[in-house]
Amino acid sequence: MPGRKIPAWRVVCVMAGMLGKTLTVDAPQPLVMVVDDDADLLWLMQGALLRSGFAVQVSTHAPTLQAVRDAHPAALVLDLEIGQESGEEVCREVKQAGDLVGIPVLLISGKPGTALCGAAMQCGADAVLAKPFRLRELVQMAGKLLHRPAA
Repeated sequence: MPGRKIPAWRVVCVMAGMLGKTLTVDAPQPLVMVVDDDADLLWLMQGALLRSGFAVQVSTHAPTLQAVRDAHPAALVLDLEIGQESGEEVCREVKQAGDLVGIPVLLISGKPGTALCGAAMQCGADAVLAKPFRLRELVQMAGKLLHRPAA
């Protein structure tokens, strides 16, 4: 619509080296919260999702339920093991919280396929992606979870 002003989204990055930096995009985009203790992989995933038109919030630590509520993500990408913390437990808590149950969760891990699938089934994850994976696979999976084509 000509002349229509679209508010910009501000996404605060909380990974090492990006703390306090704000990324502004021109139009509202679905927010994907990505959590992994590997800062290098997190940076790569963030870049791939941003280039594909998603807004991204990243963290190297498991988020609290309140942090998920505050972020209002359209999807959540969780590493199965986030340092000493459990992505499986975060997924279970999100899926049991009445106001968050509709957020699709993608569980990622370097564990063998059967262990990853078992964990995903136990916690209620919507999809799994085994490491190593291609960044394009991550973007496609995020698009499927949000019912939109990958860019």
